[in-house]
Amino acid sequence: MDLPRLRAILPLVPVLVAVGETEHVTAAAELLGMPQPNVSRAIRTLEQRLGAALVERHGRGVRLTPDARALLPAFRRALQELEEGVDTVTGSSAVTVALAFQTSLGERFIPEVLSEVRRDRPEIRFELHQGARTLLIDQLRGGRVALALVVDRPPLGDRVDVVPLFEQPLVALVPDGHPLAAHPSVSVPEIAASPIVTLAEGFGLRDSLDLLFARSELTPRIAFEGEDLITVRGLVTAGLGVAIMPEQPATPAGCVQVPIRSRLASRRMCAVTAEGESRPAVLFVRDVLVRIARERRIWAEAPGASR
Repeated sequence: MDLPRLRAILPLVPVLVAVGETEHVTAAAELLGMPQPNVSRAIRTLEQRLGAALVERHGRGVRLTPDARALLPAFRRALQELEEGVDTVTGSSAVTVALAFQTSLGERFIPEVLSEVRRDRPEIRFELHQGARTLLIDQLRGGRVALALVVDRPPLGDRVDVVPLFEQPLVALVPDGHPLAAHPSVSVPEIAASPIVTLAEGFGLRDSLDLLFARSELTPRIAFEGEDLITVRGLVTAGLGVAIMPEQPATPAGCVQVPIRSRLASRRMCAVTAEGESRPAVLFVRDVLVRIARERRIWAEAPGASR
């Protein structure tokens, strides 16, 4: 271990992390509670000591260079482990787990997980992130979150550990009175005959829709794109299109859920951590996720099975 080199770098680690979080020097200075010129000077000093450019101008703010983005996960982990060590010595038992999840899990599954963790390990606190699948994966790879719940398609790539949780059947959500509402099941070509309401590109559900249509050699006629499932359901209820959605225990008012005749009409939800993740609190939360998925039999019936 090169202690003199680390001694020169360690005081500057929080500065790069703050700049990476905010992508703005002034905002980073406010986050750190230090003058803006000191932040700029610290970044220049770190660049000199590492022999690499770390920050570049981008619009009204800044962004990290590829070298800085490669450093960021290690810097974040170092700060997290330092905080946990200090808490141990000072007698503080609280530990924070940054958990990211796709929006479809926020209504039922995530609240149940948090309640169970809180009951068994009240010292574990959560920092919650939700949004598009691509954003969550970027946050995981960048070290901003410790655990991400995302679907496994498209492939997640290397340097991550993936634990399957459950299958979510996908159904066609159609408004009351729509010609497909009376069908016992529908094919992708039948869905394609209607305008489509869906989430924007980058969301896992959009990836699932695009895959279904691509395998059928069809192109969806996108009528509206939203950023949350509530909006998509509302647009369907208003008769503005048909959506492909995760099956819900209770059908939304004004809509009908129709099974899709396709072996691709499901998606596998997974718990994803950085490769080699070893923090006890993170692993405990992951174990709870797996246990709840199995005990509550969230493993849904395969699409096309009897309901």
